[in-house]
Amino acid sequence: MSRRVLLFEADVAMIIHSMNPISIFPYKQRPMWLLFEAFVDALYKRIERTDPS
Repeated sequence: MSRRVLLFEADVAMIIHSMNPISIFPYKQRPMWLLFEAFVDALYKRIERTDPS
């Protein structure tokens, strides 16, 4: 399965407000974790493309 993430407006700290209470903002949890996973996947793909020499 291929997933795509459109990230618009990212600041230097990449803060996506994971500190907000789940009881008030339950809808943020899924998109937040999808973004975290996409970021980690992008890092691993970049590492795989890096020439170790």
